[in-house]
Amino acid sequence: MQHIKIFTAMLFVTLFFFGCKDSGTVPTVPEEEKPTITYIGEQPIPPSLAKKQTTLKLNGVMGTMLTETYLGKSVYGHAYFGTLPNTIDMGTVTVNNDTLYKNNLLLGNLFYTSVSFDFKKPRALDSLEFNRAIHTWNVSGNEAITGFQTSIQSPNNFEILQPTQGKTISKAEGISLEWSEGSNSTDDNVLIIISSISTDRTTYPPKVNTVFKEVPNTGKYIFSSNELTEISGFTTIKIVKFNHNITTHQENSYLVVSEIVKTVDVNVE
Repeated sequence: MQHIKIFTAMLFVTLFFFGCKDSGTVPTVPEEEKPTITYIGEQPIPPSLAKKQTTLKLNGVMGTMLTETYLGKSVYGHAYFGTLPNTIDMGTVTVNNDTLYKNNLLLGNLFYTSVSFDFKKPRALDSLEFNRAIHTWNVSGNEAITGFQTSIQSPNNFEILQPTQGKTISKAEGISLEWSEGSNSTDDNVLIIISSISTDRTTYPPKVNTVFKEVPNTGKYIFSSNELTEISGFTTIKIVKFNHNITTHQENSYLVVSEIVKTVDVNVE
């Protein structure tokens, strides 16, 4: 099931970007367009980073992510090189000496992920540490671009303190969130994503209503009832801590990001 989820998410991102096929540049997002959450595999890309990806015309993305729900934890990693929709082979790619798999998607485009899409190999990166640990990427390169190394510090680990799993929340009172390790003394950034399935059953698949916001790492934030007009019923709340940097090599620039994603499910009435 996990393999199918990752493949579906990866396919969605591929179609999202390939819908604007041109000479190989990243599609431009109009300034007035409403920000959205995009995903590369399982990894949510905050709007501020997605904007950098388009405005800076980056030549690839490398990401690591620790996810945790009440069901357990998992680690995910991914990378692509070149400018979408024309990804390229950059040889062997490792994170802390653990090798990612090469997976070919639509139109021969290649993505590196911690999951092999033939479903036959074990997940990579399962032993990768987070909580301020350093993630070192090594890319062996190809005939045109030499190999390079870059690294990023993963965010502080944390726990969602409020709301708790399964809690019933009154929309009229808003949603109050609290998390541990909130401190402006670190470079951690925070993205909050609140999602629920629309009660409108006239569309298929059902629409997912989403509210999100990038906020300071203060350890608390409140969504007012006015921000939750489309949120009701079974609702998933994700708090994402992330760090990022831009690495430049041979005039090519790459976004490097590390995230910790914690999730609780609640009922909004």
